[in-house]
Amino acid sequence: MMSLIFEPSTERQIQTLARSLPQALLLTGANGAGLLTTAKYLAGPALAGIIQPT
Repeated sequence: MMSLIFEPSTERQIQTLARSLPQALLLTGANGAGLLTTAKYLAGPALAGIIQPT
């Protein structure tokens, strides 16, 4: 996996999610917040597809 820097509480939440990913996950936030990068990080090699906003 790539090495990313997250705020500590966010990193704990992401690590918890990464251990047991749900069937679907909706990430929300401001443009430029790194949501696509975070989605790719979480999906890793199991990446089936990421729907990007239009």
